[in-house]
Amino acid sequence: MRAKPGLFALCLVFALAAAVCPLASAQDNAAQPKPAPQESAQPASQPAPADNVKDPAAALLSKLSPDNMRAVAEMLDRDWKDKPEWAEMAVAVLRGDEMRVGSGWWRPSTKRYDWKWLRANFDADADGTVSAEEFVAQCPSDLTAILPKDKLFERLDKDYSSQLAPDDFDWFSRQIIPDPRRMMGDYMFLMLDADGNGRVTPDELQEFFKQSDQGAQGFLTPEDLSQTIARAISSSGGRGGGGPDSADVVRMFFGGELGTFEAGPNVGDLAPDFTLPTHDGSRTFTLSESRGKRPVILIFGSFS
Repeated sequence: MRAKPGLFALCLVFALAAAVCPLASAQDNAAQPKPAPQESAQPASQPAPADNVKDPAAALLSKLSPDNMRAVAEMLDRDWKDKPEWAEMAVAVLRGDEMRVGSGWWRPSTKRYDWKWLRANFDADADGTVSAEEFVAQCPSDLTAILPKDKLFERLDKDYSSQLAPDDFDWFSRQIIPDPRRMMGDYMFLMLDADGNGRVTPDELQEFFKQSDQGAQGFLTPEDLSQTIARAISSSGGRGGGGPDSADVVRMFFGGELGTFEAGPNVGDLAPDFTLPTHDGSRTFTLSESRGKRPVILIFGSFS
C-alpha cells in the first residue's frame, strides 16, 4: 500500500523539529521548579476550535524557514534511496530548486521512436549517423502524406549538419542549456507576433518596422533594433509579479496543484480514459470513443 504524501511530510516535520530543537536534558528539567497547581472557581476553558486545515502537512511544512525546508529535503534525499517520482519532486520543492526540466519529476520523456530506433532502421552504412540519402531511401512512403521525405529530414536535422545524429534528438539537454540562436529567434518571433496566434504576417512586420523606426527615416539601424528590444524587455519584465515563494510552492505541491502523486503510463500503455467538454461547451469528448478508430494527439498544458 502506498504511503500518503501528507503523512510522510508530517513525519518529516517532526523529525526536523527533533533535530533542530532538541528537548532539554532530564537534568535541566529536574533543576526547574514546578509551580504548584492553583485552584480556580472558573471552569476550565474549552480549547479553541481547530482551523479547517485541508492539508496539515502542507500547513506545517510551509511554516518552516527556507533553511529548514532544505534540511528536510537533504534528509529525505540522503535516507530514501528508492524514492518514487512524487518524492523526487518533494525533495526539489523543499530544496527550493528552480522549476525546470531536470528538476524533480520533470524528466526527459520516453519515446517509442527515438534516435536508437532511427539508427537501427535508417543507418544503412552503420557509421553512427543517418544521411539525407539514407533517410529518403528508408523512409516509409506513407509518411509523405505529412511532408515530402526531404522536408521531413530537414525537420529532424536540428543543427543543420545535413546528417542526423544523437544531438538532433537530445531535447533534454537543449532545454537545460538552451541554444542562444534558438532563444533569440524565439524571442524575436514573440515580439513580431503581435496577436499571439503563432504566425507573423506582413502587417505585423510592417507594424514592428513602424514602431522601431522612431525617427521615421524609412530604414532601421542596429541602434533602432536594440532600443526596440530593450523597450520590449522593460515592458514585460514585471509581468506576473514574480513567482510564488517557497511556502506557496510547498502548499501547492502537497495540495496537488503541481501534479498528481500517481505515476503516469509508460510508453505502450493505454492512456487513462477521460471525458472533457469542448471549448464552446456544446458537446463532450471521451478518449476511449476514438481509440482504435483514428489518431489522437493529447497536448497537456501547464501554468505560468
